[in-house]
Amino acid sequence: MDVLEVIRDLSIILFMMIGIFVMILFTMFGVIIYRRLSESVDSVRSTLKSTEETAKVVTKSFLKPVVGGSVISFVVSQIFKSFFNRSQDKKE
Repeated sequence: MDVLEVIRDLSIILFMMIGIFVMILFTMFGVIIYRRLSESVDSVRSTLKSTEETAKVVTKSFLKPVVGGSVISFVVSQIFKSFFNRSQDKKE
């Protein structure tokens, strides 16, 4: 065997080992990033769920009575408007 062939074989082995090491390193980084992102996603999900529950409570306790009250006040105002319009029509 020639010296160049040995150097070639050793360089191929060295570069394959470096490639395997880099692949293992990237895999480890991927797993670490996935774990951290999954924790963040879980946190976002819980925040979203609590925000949704808060919105439901506000809707049930505040908006429905306000909307109901505004509907009643609108109906009453329409009744008074029609009543006063009739009385003004009779005066003319």
